[in-house]
Amino acid sequence: MLVLVCLESANATTAVAEYFGVHGIDVERADDCDLARRLLRFRSYDGLLCDTEGPTLAKLAKARHAGTRTVVLSTESPEKSERDTSVVDSLLVKPLPLSAILGCLGGTA
Repeated sequence: MLVLVCLESANATTAVAEYFGVHGIDVERADDCDLARRLLRFRSYDGLLCDTEGPTLAKLAKARHAGTRTVVLSTESPEKSERDTSVVDSLLVKPLPLSAILGCLGGTA
């Protein structure tokens, strides 16, 4: 399984990538949304984990490969979110355990 991770915090991205790697998930990291957009235009991923610009990145991922599992991390509950989350498979409210995120992407901890 190949997952693209694009989080605002570089430390969070690194922690998630290391955790997923321990559980057999291949991870590509995007340090910012511009890089994530470029990667999503030319490569298919089994999963996408992001926070900033989540729905926008999810649309790109699904356009390239409809089966991509998309998980967006947010600080607000789905009911209060003003984002268009129709293409997002899971909208999760931070903080939460990495095992829960991994589960939403289809992996096991």
